[in-house]
Amino acid sequence: MRAVAATLFDLPASPEVERRLVWLLRELDDFLRHAGPRARAVFLASLWAIEWTSPLLAGHRPPFSRLERDGRLAALHAMERRTPTALALFGAKATLSILWFEHPRTARESGFDGCCQDGSERRP
Repeated sequence: MRAVAATLFDLPASPEVERRLVWLLRELDDFLRHAGPRARAVFLASLWAIEWTSPLLAGHRPPFSRLERDGRLAALHAMERRTPTALALFGAKATLSILWFEHPRTARESGFDGCCQDGSERRP
């Protein structure tokens, strides 16, 4: 998942990014633990498809996690262009994105100020 997240969010290697990835993986683990067996199975199947199928679609040798950055990007783009595999990628991307943008620093960096579009404050 670390390689998928680093590729999706185009993250440079740095100690801060590594700390956020560790945080993300902890959050993902907690999320999947509470999501139930079916959701966990679907997510893990999506991860399996990314790891072993996406490199083949881009003309690379699996696994995804061993590819260099450009190979990983090509693998994700190839997977996204094909409807059956795009669905597997979508599930992983959606889950990771929701969790990634919950990190306070990521939220700040993306310009989220805690307010709604109309300027009113978000209610807890």
